[in-house]
Amino acid sequence: MSSHLSVKLSSGTLLSSSALSAAAIAQAGVAVAASSASGASGLALDHAASERDWHGAVRRYIRLADGCAAPTLKALVAPPFALDRAGVEAAWGLRESPERTVIAGIQQAPTPGVAPTVRGQVLEQPASAWAAALQADVAAIAEDARAPALALGGGVDAAVVLAAWRASGLPLPAVYTLATGLAEYDEVGSAQAIAAALGARCEVIQVAPNCLVEMLPRCVAAAETPLYNLHPVSRLALATQLKRRGHDVLVTGDGADAAFLGRPDWDYVPVMAALTASAGLKLRSPFFSSSTLSATLMLAPDRDKRVVRDFALLAGLPSALVGAPKRPRWMPPLELGQVLDARDIERLGRALGRVPTLDSDRARVGLVTLGLLVRYLERG
Repeated sequence: MSSHLSVKLSSGTLLSSSALSAAAIAQAGVAVAASSASGASGLALDHAASERDWHGAVRRYIRLADGCAAPTLKALVAPPFALDRAGVEAAWGLRESPERTVIAGIQQAPTPGVAPTVRGQVLEQPASAWAAALQADVAAIAEDARAPALALGGGVDAAVVLAAWRASGLPLPAVYTLATGLAEYDEVGSAQAIAAALGARCEVIQVAPNCLVEMLPRCVAAAETPLYNLHPVSRLALATQLKRRGHDVLVTGDGADAAFLGRPDWDYVPVMAALTASAGLKLRSPFFSSSTLSATLMLAPDRDKRVVRDFALLAGLPSALVGAPKRPRWMPPLELGQVLDARDIERLGRALGRVPTLDSDRARVGLVTLGLLVRYLERG
């Protein structure tokens, strides 16, 4: 790597060089012992660690050694630090450890659990109650958002937010979608068809793939977590462009999948919230609001989100779009060699006690972004 990097190993050896000594890495895996580092960013630390919201969208970190809490990971970290292997695997989507971070000795504040009696409670008109909650929360967003922009793709979540907005009778927000030129990733046609069906115009923001790669270090620094796909970078790109156009609020359907499954999306919603905030926008979604979230959690778990699709059909959205099966939004592989040297990526993988295979895009993105995060946290 071009910048100084320090990683403590479980043998007690301190690995500290720009080249990451392969011999030192071979001695042991990454330590998981707690760190006693004090805050290094100049941010105020406190000892009142409250719970996060259900989605984990509002970040709060706690240093276990002294109980200090801060809204950023960097505020609690000072080199040399140790990586938490379980936290890294959780960030890569390989295990569920919602309170772990990639840094040993620093955890995220707990989130409030949902009482078992809430999920599956019998409502007299569950779909009607859900629709009423959604419409009320969207109307509240429409009433107080000064310069809102709604991000639209090809899915139904943001589509029903726009549909509920139209039903409120309030002026529609500006509607945008992102185009990268990657045919297997972009959803421009679907987004424009949804907007047209609801009487809105969808403006297309163009961002080239190489620009997304250039934004990756900034993305990782803002999210303070490694990634396993580059899809979140598109959120940062979109939010950055929207801020330049004078918008202050980004409205989305974020959190819908998690709410309908009854399980927070730890490696997605918090990342999207952090990236939106880093661009200077406030993120709003009805699925963050207590009434829509509660009404959703009272329904039986439904990966297909039937009530959402029914609402979309009643709003006049094309049945072909509404009935399309949900597909994961994965950004296709991009060249990352300019961001982090492959040799350093391999050494970082070995430091984690993992075979540093780069034969999949998920592995490459995971190791590249972990290296970028370590570099960012290393800087004072």
